[in-house]
Amino acid sequence: MKEVDRLGVIKEVAGSGCGSGVRRYREEGARGLISGHRGRKANNAIAPEVRAEIIALR
Repeated sequence: MKEVDRLGVIKEVAGSGCGSGVRRYREEGARGLISGHRGRKANNAIAPEVRAEIIALR
């Protein structure tokens, strides 16, 4: 399920007053559902030097 698709479900849970997993939603609204890792380089990303070597092999 995508981040935005979860919004409806989280709204229901937040409205019911249960579930500690909606803290960020309550504090930040829909923006709180966005992953904190969004826009950053992946931990397992290939180093630019290695990537260049691989492309050069083509």
